[in-house]
Amino acid sequence: MTDELQPMDDDILKHLKAQAAQPRKHAALFTWYERSAEGKGIAEAGAVDDLLRTMQAAGRSEYHSLGASGESWPDVWLQDAEGQRIPCELVELVDATALPDRVSRPEVLAELIERLQEILDRKGMRSLGGRSGPQSVLVIHTDELYLDADSVAAALNNIVLKKPVTIHRAFLLISYSPTKGGYRYFDLPLAA
Repeated sequence: MTDELQPMDDDILKHLKAQAAQPRKHAALFTWYERSAEGKGIAEAGAVDDLLRTMQAAGRSEYHSLGASGESWPDVWLQDAEGQRIPCELVELVDATALPDRVSRPEVLAELIERLQEILDRKGMRSLGGRSGPQSVLVIHTDELYLDADSVAAALNNIVLKKPVTIHRAFLLISYSPTKGGYRYFDLPLAA
């Protein structure tokens, strides 16, 4: 057995090239899924699973995924260490300005804190049972080229975001990085 790379099959190359040539509509994490409600649930639960695996690799096992909810809210159900069911919402952080031209913009890093707060404010308006209902976990994921783990860590240094009353915790999940050996996540600092 050798460690040499094998050439790719022509059909696989053709498929990959066709996927790469599609106009960018959203973050690359969701380019693969078929657009049914079931497909959306699988994609969302998969992104949450990526976060939980990354947390576990860092020695944090605070949540266990119960899978896609099958409903419009929440996207996924989690279970905490005490066995309590916790709603979890997933949202993409996408540079909408870059979408028409399919070109990533470095300005997305400068806009990061403002965009995160906008997402928290918008997602904080939804909950089960209103303000007195159970608080949710929010997972924000991104595949933006300029939002790499090192740049995001520097941008989040000494930043505290305003916590909506309906959100218990929020995480930012950065796209898979082979140089970092996997996904990177940030437990976003929230305060009332």
